[in-house]
Amino acid sequence: IPCYVVKETILKKYENRAVFWRTAEIQNQCTILCNQLSTTNYLKEPISEVLNTELSQLSNIYDGRVMVINEEYHIVKDTFGIEAGKTIISPDVIACFSGIGTSHYDGESRYIEITTPIVEKINGKNHVKGVVLVSVSTDIIHETLNELSGKANLLFAMMMLIVAVGGAFLANLMVKPLEEISHTIDDIAEGYDSDNLHVDAYTETKRISEAFNKMRN
Repeated sequence: IPCYVVKETILKKYENRAVFWRTAEIQNQCTILCNQLSTTNYLKEPISEVLNTELSQLSNIYDGRVMVINEEYHIVKDTFGIEAGKTIISPDVIACFSGIGTSHYDGESRYIEITTPIVEKINGKNHVKGVVLVSVSTDIIHETLNELSGKANLLFAMMMLIVAVGGAFLANLMVKPLEEISHTIDDIAEGYDSDNLHVDAYTETKRISEAFNKMRN
């Protein structure tokens, strides 16, 4: 049970830490990208080859999908090329238009979803004019988790074997003095031994010996 608890705790901590660092890394990339989108007219005319290349690279590097959304909640760019021109309304996108970026991790579906606002300063105030929505796969994290889990199970099996062998050895070691007492009593009963019983391996055998000697005397 302690081994299982330790294994699950370590795996969970690794998963949380790996997701945290991957999320932070992607958020940094998105912030840089949003700064570039903010200074261009990309939300109205997504034809910049440089920005399209950067969006594709971000999608390919993290094995994910990138969507750029304007103020009307229209998808002006989808690196998958299947949702461009459609409207997207989700709680994370709506929250991001208030100026707060969001991040969500789904362990079962194995993906991280991140929203980052595209901010433009108007009269000294920040105005959110768009959102970058990134969904990335966490398969590599789960593959590492499965590998670590396999190694932990192997270590667990080895520890169980060691415990079993050690337990058998200790049990045999503890039973030996009792076997010695049994043989000595048999010898005394058959008249082959005139000495008192003396087996002082540990406290219990010493008490048994003393009790038997008193009874014999």
